[in-house]
Amino acid sequence: MDHTPQPDDPICLTRAEFDQACAELLAAGVPIKADRDDAWRNFAGWRVTYERPLLTLAHLTMAPTAPWTADRAPLPLPAHALHISHAQRHIAQQAQRHNDALTTIPTRKE
Repeated sequence: MDHTPQPDDPICLTRAEFDQACAELLAAGVPIKADRDDAWRNFAGWRVTYERPLLTLAHLTMAPTAPWTADRAPLPLPAHALHISHAQRHIAQQAQRHNDALTTIPTRKE
């Protein structure tokens, strides 16, 4: 099913997390919108359009845990992501073999 995200679709981040981030930004002196409800609607409306690709990319790249990204529950990967993961694993194995070969090359002694 091809789903086009809608501004009112749910996102992984909660309103409480958003409010916490706003409080941290304010404490750091960053100006933010006074109307938090409007700010939340705008944020969530945009976030829904890129959240799934963001979390999938974080999962595929094994991004370190970070608030708002990689600390989310694992997403089921689309079929093409499994193919990419296999390709990445193959490339990593080739690179390791190449590195191992380089370490066995005798160096010239002076």
